[in-house]
Amino acid sequence: MKTQSIINKLFIGAASLVLAVFVSANANAQTTTTNNGEVKQDRQEIKKDRKEVRGDRKEVKQDGKEIRQDRKEIRDDRKDVAKEIKEGDKEGAKEAKQELKEDKKDLKGDKKDRRQDVKETKEDRKDLRQDKRDLRQDVKDKKKPNGR
Repeated sequence: MKTQSIINKLFIGAASLVLAVFVSANANAQTTTTNNGEVKQDRQEIKKDRKEVRGDRKEVKQDGKEIRQDRKEIRDDRKDVAKEIKEGDKEGAKEAKQELKEDKKDLKGDKKDRRQDVKETKEDRKDLRQDKRDLRQDVKDKKKPNGR
């Protein structure tokens, strides 16, 4: 009876050990799969963030062109106002002043758009840097053996 009890205990201990090894191996395999998925996802996020940054830079560049064009129009409108006043054409001066007012409003809107686009670019660049850090960490974790 005692030998049967000892054999049962040994058998249960061996089975527990095999089960523990199997669970550990399965966990390691799942961790590797998870790390591969995280690395892939981080790379996709980096690709998306790069596209967003490029798009934002193009928007900022276009806004800059619009601002320069608006400033040129304002200079021309001021010349027109001065010309109309010099000629004594009150109606023409009034129209030129109205056009000047509209161009100033357009300039203000374009400046506002540009500030917003610059802000978005900074946020997207910040996201890109964070995604790159995440990718480096995931790759580092993937190379590091578990349990150490």
